[in-house]
Amino acid sequence: MSAGSSLIAAALVKVLWSSVLASLVVVVTFSAAILGIVRGSEMQAANRGSAAFAYRALAFCALCGFAGSVVYGLVLVTQKS
Repeated sequence: MSAGSSLIAAALVKVLWSSVLASLVVVVTFSAAILGIVRGSEMQAANRGSAAFAYRALAFCALCGFAGSVVYGLVLVTQKS
C-alpha cells in the first residue's frame, strides 16, 4: 500500500465511525424523548405527579440534545472546508 492509499483508508475509517456514532446519538436521544413523553403521560394519568415531572424533564432534555445534534450536523454539512 502506498502512502496515498493509507491516507484514503484512514479517512474512510474516520467517516465510518463518525457516521455510526452520530447515528447512535440521534437515535438514542430521540428514543429517550419519546420514552419521556409517553411515560410522562402514563404517569400523569395514574396521578403520579412527581414521576410524570421526571419523565417530562427527561423528554425535554432529550429533545434539546436531539435538536442540538441535528443543528450541529447541519452546521458541519453547510460550512466550507
